[in-house]
Parts: sequence; structure tokens; C-alpha cells
Amino acid sequence: MAWPGNPARLEFGRTARWTWRSALSWRCERAAQLGFLLLLAISVAIVINGIRVFLTGFLVFFVSPAFGEGFMHMTEGWLLFLVSLSVLAAFTWVGGLVERLAMRRSAEEAHA
Repeated sequence: MAWPGNPARLEFGRTARWTWRSALSWRCERAAQLGFLLLLAISVAIVINGIRVFLTGFLVFFVSPAFGEGFMHMTEGWLLFLVSLSVLAAFTWVGGLVERLAMRRSAEEAHA
């Protein structure tokens, strides 16, 4: 029988509240991380595309108009795609390091 002063019922309520809050907190943090990565991907794409347009224009104007089409144009595009993918991977890796460091610090503060 459950009554208002039942310790088991109170403990379950606290546990359920803590679990719900931690899950909600995790989802908010995860959404913030994914939003940051999305904004980072958009900005990297814009910058890399600007570099690609500049390089293509520079090569066409100063070297040869043949650089603006065909194999060279496709190769330049793929190389800059790999550069942008590497930049995003580096930012993700650094973000993971920062997150692990923050988790380690908070765990040490909780035990201290």
C-alpha cells in the first residue's frame, strides 16, 4: 500500500525525476553540439567554396583558360572537398577532447 510518507515511493520519484532531467539535459547538450557542427559545416563550405572560386578564376586568368574546365576543375573540387572534410574532422576531434576534459573535471569536482 502506498501512502504519502512511503519512503520507497519517494525514492522512486526522486530517481525518476533525476533520470528524466538527466535525459533532457543530455538531449539539450546533444542538440547544441549538433547545431554547432551544422553551423560549422555551413561556414566551412562557404569559405572553401570561395577559395575554390578564387583559385579557379586565378588559374583561368593568369595561367590558361583550360584550367577552368575538365579534369583540373574536377580535381580541384575534390581536393578542396577533402580539405573541408579534414577541417570538420579536426574541429570534431578538438571538441571531443574539450568535452572529455570537461567531463573529467566535473567528475573530479564531484568526488572532491
